[in-house]
Order: sequence, then C-alpha cells, then structure tokens
Amino acid sequence: MKRQRLRRRLIVASAILLPVTLNYFSPYLMTTGAALGIVTGSFIVWVAWSVAALFVGRAACGWVCPLDGIQLVCDKAAHGRRLRRIPGLGALRYLLWAAWMGAVVALLVRHGGVSHVEPLYMTAHVISVDAAGNLVTLAMLVAIVALPALLLGRHAFCRYLCPFAPYNIIGSLVGRTLRLPQLRLRLSGAPCSGCGSCAGTCPMSLPVPEMVAAGDLRRTDCIMCGSCADGCKQGVIAYGFARTPKAAASAASTADGVPRAERDTA
Repeated sequence: MKRQRLRRRLIVASAILLPVTLNYFSPYLMTTGAALGIVTGSFIVWVAWSVAALFVGRAACGWVCPLDGIQLVCDKAAHGRRLRRIPGLGALRYLLWAAWMGAVVALLVRHGGVSHVEPLYMTAHVISVDAAGNLVTLAMLVAIVALPALLLGRHAFCRYLCPFAPYNIIGSLVGRTLRLPQLRLRLSGAPCSGCGSCAGTCPMSLPVPEMVAAGDLRRTDCIMCGSCADGCKQGVIAYGFARTPKAAASAASTADGVPRAERDTA
C-alpha cells in the first residue's frame, strides 16, 4: 500500500500545482497557438503524454494528472460512491477530443504549418494563473471536473467527459499493437478467493473480479494506478512491465480498431 500512498500524494500535489501548470494542459492555448502556427507548451505536453502511453498506458492519468487529484478529493467527499452507469455517455469524450484535434489540424493547415515553437505562449511569467481572470478559468475547470464526480460517482469526469483520455487510450493501443514492453496488469497464477477487494479499490469502478474470472485485465478505462494489485490480499494480480504476446494482440483486434476487451464497460 506504500505505492498507493505515493500515488495519491503525487496526484494531489499535481492538483495543488494546477495554478502553475494550467496553461501547459490547456486545449484553448493549443488551439489558438495552432491558428498562429505556434507549437505551445500544451501541444508539447500532449504529444509527450501520447508517447508515454506507448509504454505505460494510461499511467499518466492515474499517477500525475491534476484532474485525477481533484477527483480523488471528490471521491473522499462522496465517501467513495461507485460510478453511476450511463450507457453511451463515454463516447462524449472521444467526440470532444476529435473536435479539438480537428480544430488544431485545420488551423495549422490554414496557417501553412508550424512556424515556430513557443512553450511559454501566453504564459509570460511561467505561472499560469497570474491574473484575476485566470482564477475564473481555474475555478470553471475545477467545477467541470468536480461536479460529475460528486453527482455521478467515482471518477465520472474520467469515464464520461475527459477529452484528454483518448491520447493515452490511443497511445496504449498503438503500443500494444506494436508489442512494445508496456506497463500491464496480468494474472500472477495465484488462486482468487473471490473476496472482491480488488473491485472496492478500483477508482474507475471497473468490474475487476469479472475481469479476473475472464482471464483478461485489459480495459480502456483502466488508468494503470495499480490499486487492484495492491489491494489484492492473495496476490492474484501482477503489476509491471511486459510485452503483449503476438497472438493476444491479434485476437484483441476488431473491425473498428478497438479491442473487445478494451471496450468501455459503462
């Protein structure tokens, strides 16, 4: 459980630092920069986020994302209420991401491509929230993340609304397809007692016991936090780097490009 204490401290610290780092995650700055042919700090961050996902899946979501830190606080306030299932709502995050990426690409093409790199674009003092107006933006972001979590249960923003999640989801799938060494959850071979402790610890409300019974722990909504592995008293779930077997990678593919075991369970 020391690992989980470290993880929680990291994401809470990331949330506390959001007044400093807000612009480096900003879709708005990335989009307005694209209109001027500028590669902004947020552009660099999201490219790095995607590249990291090739090797660690969605671990960035579970270990360093400031929005995860906000949701952790909301989970505590809501006494860890499990996610309310709303079929189909998870597709909204892909639509938001596609609209954002479409705008960035269209604006870059219209400008004639990238003209220069400016990591501190609209962040002259390095600190993002350096004026009263930026406080309003920060408060709005916190509300957008917190309200779904408070109203719909654990990590509802991640599951249903986060336009940043597709970066890691797509990166993770590409890494698995290329059979790169990747941070994974897998069965250790130890017998499962059926206690259900793994499900209780999962911040994403995934049906971990069912996944263990099926012998496949892959889900797009798994943020690779390792909570299920650390919460299993029998050591049934192993958490570490491994290469995806070729046969398993091929069997997971479908016509729409999303592995069956990776589909959103909501």
